Amino acid sequence: MLTLASLAGCFSPSDDTGSSDDEIGMTEESDSESDSGSTTGTDTGTTTETETGTDTDTDTDTGTTTGGEPGEVAWTFEWGAGFPTGATASSTGEILFAGSFFEPLALSTGVLSPTGGSDVVLMGLTGEGELEWAASVGGPGEEYATAYTLSPTDQLVLGTIYMGTPDFGDGPLPAPASGFNGVLMGFDGPDLDWHAPIAATNTQINGLDVNGSGFVIAAGEFSGMLDFAGGTVASAGASDAYYARVGPGLSLSALVNYGSTGADRGRRVLYDGLGGVYFMGEFSGGISADDLLSAGGTDVFVIRFNTAGNSKMWVKRLGGLGNDQLGAAAVDDSGRLVLTGNFEQDLDYDGEAVASSGGGTDAFLMTVNSDGSLAWATTMPGPGDSVARHLAIASDGTVSVGGDVYGAVDLGDGAIAGTGELDGFLARYAGDGAYSWGRLLGSVADDRVNSLGHDDQDRLLVGLSYTADLTLSDGTTLAGADSWRSALICYW
Repeated sequence: MLTLASLAGCFSPSDDTGSSDDEIGMTEESDSESDSGSTTGTDTGTTTETETGTDTDTDTDTGTTTGGEPGEVAWTFEWGAGFPTGATASSTGEILFAGSFFEPLALSTGVLSPTGGSDVVLMGLTGEGELEWAASVGGPGEEYATAYTLSPTDQLVLGTIYMGTPDFGDGPLPAPASGFNGVLMGFDGPDLDWHAPIAATNTQINGLDVNGSGFVIAAGEFSGMLDFAGGTVASAGASDAYYARVGPGLSLSALVNYGSTGADRGRRVLYDGLGGVYFMGEFSGGISADDLLSAGGTDVFVIRFNTAGNSKMWVKRLGGLGNDQLGAAAVDDSGRLVLTGNFEQDLDYDGEAVASSGGGTDAFLMTVNSDGSLAWATTMPGPGDSVARHLAIASDGTVSVGGDVYGAVDLGDGAIAGTGELDGFLARYAGDGAYSWGRLLGSVADDRVNSLGHDDQDRLLVGLSYTADLTLSDGTTLAGADSWRSALICYW
């Protein structure tokens, strides 16, 4: 069911790194490939109704429209009990937001209530953070938006996982055999335009991208047999990474899995702007891509291949003796791949030593050239644990990274200590890795940066989740509660 409240007059629960989709590097290259395959799950109708209920959360917008210094808060939008997945500006300047929520949201456009345990929420905001419309999608079970991207034609594409049998207008979706099933969803504003289910045991959708011709690519993980758009693949071990591609009309263009006897997962997938695709994830032991072997517990794989996923240009391994994870990735205007994540002990890229950990788990940021060579790398060391989960690139090449930290961390200008047990962090770097500014976003309880994006002025849009009162640098206090609350913050 889709519920709409319109103006008239991270999080994946089974994701142990907490990744939901950040803004990912979208390219507008034309794709003239002629795809053939089965069509699945095109939406033919949705139910729309105005929601009423008891006000339990209120959205609040504060801010200023005047210019500010880098790192200064422009405005904040507190929206309630849930987790953000992504927010970025459309071609018209409207900010398109998506996330998940688990308690009624008392918004200025009306009250949205989840149908089940958790529903997907979408909102449209002005460039200054004023709510224009809001809608929710869900069924009697649980739905979580885990991946987000915006097409060049302003269609919002979400990867959603669900429990139960939600019905989006043309009959109930298949119930998961175990864990979650997935579904790709395309929205025109608040309206659901199409959806395509991904059925397997413990399905996850972790990364999405879409090009100017409307071809959607997805990355994730599954166990057993995966069924998508008329194609099937079987996992080799505990879980496999998958790459899928569908064209307009939901015709299947590619469905490929990578795995071994261990646990493997697809994390991010991006068009490279040069006619190919970057596909990234994590593996333990080995993986069926040039017979890669991990150096320790879990390593990161980075593959560049053609859009069909059957012709590899190069394959690289990132990792060391400990457990290493990919948080996010984006592509810059020159086709270079920018990666962020975290590592234990030593960090190695394609056999080249990059860095050593300053304590427990450290975050890293690096850029890889289109030929697979390493351009530059930097780390965010500290005696505690820093985990980078999200990344966004501005039009001038500036790179922003967000995540969470336990203990002190050096983002580039000396060690800074947090306020609570788990603090969110935010840092900006020039396109060559030079530090610009950074800060911790923390309260006395747990806090986390759950999404990053940009508005049409290249201001940074930060999806922040928190559990206690949290005061920002401009003096604005975000009100905490007994459960997670979230806000969208715009920084100059």
